[in-house]
Amino acid sequence: MNWRWAGVVGVLLGLLSVPAALSAPNGTAQHFAQDFYDWYGKVALSDAKDPAWVVALKLRKTDFDPELTRLLKEDADAQAHCGELVGLDFDPILNSQDPADHYVAGKLVRKRRRYLIEVLAVRNGTKSTTPDVTAEFSGDGRHFVFINFHYPDGGDLLSILRSPRPECSVPK
Repeated sequence: MNWRWAGVVGVLLGLLSVPAALSAPNGTAQHFAQDFYDWYGKVALSDAKDPAWVVALKLRKTDFDPELTRLLKEDADAQAHCGELVGLDFDPILNSQDPADHYVAGKLVRKRRRYLIEVLAVRNGTKSTTPDVTAEFSGDGRHFVFINFHYPDGGDLLSILRSPRPECSVPK
């Protein structure tokens, strides 16, 4: 009988020691964002042929909402087809043309199944005091997908991608 109680107490203590990031929905959302930006920052700093956001669509497609994926792919296809700048001229996930050394997922706000998380750049060991971009994503606590990226100037990626683009000067 004593061994059974010891086993039950051991299991309960084990459950209580689970890190908050794994047991709390906000912690899981925070982890999703930080994990993505840890990976993405390395890709952005690499010498990849394609822009980092194109690499992300190829390698981490499940991290993006289908509509956002479609619109980003249309932009990438237009760039490739036209051979000149007709769409995004910056990294829409970092809101930058020059990536920082690292990115930190900051303040998280949850509204039902949607999350907004401030993303701050770290340059030369100093974290910015204002977010470079605010990532919007949704999820159920087990799987999350980015649905938009909001910029400090008030714009957002979906609005940019949905806006009319200049036509190619290269014959189709």
